[in-house]
Amino acid sequence: MFDIIWGGMLAYTAIALTTWPYEEGVDGVVVVGFSWAAISGISAAVGINKSHRCREAKRALVERLEQDGAAVERGRNYFCR
Repeated sequence: MFDIIWGGMLAYTAIALTTWPYEEGVDGVVVVGFSWAAISGISAAVGINKSHRCREAKRALVERLEQDGAAVERGRNYFCR
C-alpha cells in the first residue's frame, strides 16, 4: 500500500514540475521522479502478487490438511515467506 501512495505522490510531483514556470533545469528532477514512481509501481505489483499467492497457498494447505484427516485449528495463521 505504501508503494502505491509513494509512487503516486512522486508521479504527481513530477507532473506538477513539468508545468513549473519559475525554475529552469527541473528536467532531471522530473526524470528522477518518474523513475522512482515506476520503481514504486513495480514494487507494489510484486508485493500484491506475492500476497495473493500466499493467500492461495494458505487455502490450499488448509484443504490438504482437511483431506488428510488432520485436525485443522480454525483461525490459525500459516505464514508464507
